[in-house]
Amino acid sequence: MNNKTNNLASEVAEFAGVNQEAIIQLTTFAHISQGFTLAFAEVNFALDLPLLVQVLEGHRRCRDVQFVVIRIDDPELEFVLSAIKEKLQAVELDPTKKLVLIVVGLERAIGYVDHGKTPEVIANFNFARDLFPRQLPYPVVFVLPDYALTRLARGAHDLWAWTSASVQIRSGRQRIEQVHEQVFEIGRLFGSDDKPVKQERIDLLQRLLTQYQPTLGKPDAELAPLRLNILDELADAYFSLTDVQTARHFYTEALNLARTIGKEWTQANALFGLGRTSAFFDNYDEALTLYEQALGLYKVVDDPVGEANTLKAIGDVLQFLKQSQEALNRYDEALQLYKTTGNLLGEANTLRAIGDVLQFLDQRQEALNRYDEALQFYKTMGDRLGEANTLTAIGDVLQFLNQRQEALNRYDEALQLYKVTGSRLGEANTLTEIGDVLLQHEDFDQSASHFKTAYGLYCNIGDRYSQARILLTSIAPVLLRQEKTEEAIAAITEAAELAAEIGYEPMQQHAADLLKTLQQQEA
Repeated sequence: MNNKTNNLASEVAEFAGVNQEAIIQLTTFAHISQGFTLAFAEVNFALDLPLLVQVLEGHRRCRDVQFVVIRIDDPELEFVLSAIKEKLQAVELDPTKKLVLIVVGLERAIGYVDHGKTPEVIANFNFARDLFPRQLPYPVVFVLPDYALTRLARGAHDLWAWTSASVQIRSGRQRIEQVHEQVFEIGRLFGSDDKPVKQERIDLLQRLLTQYQPTLGKPDAELAPLRLNILDELADAYFSLTDVQTARHFYTEALNLARTIGKEWTQANALFGLGRTSAFFDNYDEALTLYEQALGLYKVVDDPVGEANTLKAIGDVLQFLKQSQEALNRYDEALQLYKTTGNLLGEANTLRAIGDVLQFLDQRQEALNRYDEALQFYKTMGDRLGEANTLTAIGDVLQFLNQRQEALNRYDEALQLYKVTGSRLGEANTLTEIGDVLLQHEDFDQSASHFKTAYGLYCNIGDRYSQARILLTSIAPVLLRQEKTEEAIAAITEAAELAAEIGYEPMQQHAADLLKTLQQQEA
């Protein structure tokens, strides 16, 4: 027997050992159930499913049972019953055995997060409940991860009432370690703008989180640090998808757990993250308070880079509040810390931020000088993404100086670097800037083309904030200039809906004001 076979046998034995009670319940369900009968199995890792099927098929009670796995993993799925029936048509049935269906993949349609809205697939579960016994006369086991099972139980009360068995499948240590490695590998791709990659990572983190639930409300001394790390990772992941409300939820959970187990550095990180979410929603006073708390903790744990990052974030907020001199003071403090620690990237980012303030103060040449300093740092480090960001900022200054062609040249340089680095967010932002320049010079068709391409990129990335922003501040204005009022109204309405999804009230209000003005003009 080779090593691979030995490893599989060991994995199956471990899996069966930790799930004895659940396996007894499922084999009993499969053995005695007649007609449509419903069971749910919580399975948090997809790689555990083949082990479960193998154990069930090999059990003495299930010798006369044909287990058929039906995979329905369409994220846009609405009608479960019809999807199962369609998949079942392609299955070769054994007439000598009882059929038991194992339905997997439904979590894709249910979604990761409860935003207060019942997914269409769950709503339709209730409506179609009475059709299941007539059209699907077999025992059915729905296999779902913890978060999806919870949402289904809450949303499909009528269907859930028919449950004959509900079991929790636990993962062996080998599987948990394997998923940890997988999350780390996906994390290496996390810098990309690939929305499916980020969502896959969120899915795995959510599944891992279920393995580290505290017992009786008291975090286990060994598991709590692992849970804390996952909460922090989840918060950052959701923030990257502009799902800021969910990010805030996980930052808060991380903060509370970090306080419970006395992890001051993680408390600082969570406070910093919460500050970012407050700044996103324009709650600047709250953001400053949170950043100051984080700053104090970074000083306590002697993390000068954490201090510098927080000082720069405070500077960013102060600049939003048009307190430019105070912002420059904080940036200077951050700059000195970055220099002391030899953090060239932090130094370059802060120089670029100082350039932004100087540009706001109409000190254009000084702004260009700081941008050039930052640009040299990025080139020295080989940071093409930082280089592209700075070229975009230089283009902004040149645009203010009415040097249109020079601005477009810098934007084009930045655009090529964004394409090389695979930064679709940077590419979309730069296309928007180019579209704005073209719009100012009344090149409506070219401007609209650039905005449309940028919007498509924002959709692919999953950046709902930027989708709403470009619809509201770029696409709608150019449509109005082209006298396409109905299309402009549709764009503004879509922007309002996106802003509502992410809870960004200023944009919702702006959209409402625009719609009111247009309706008055049409009247």
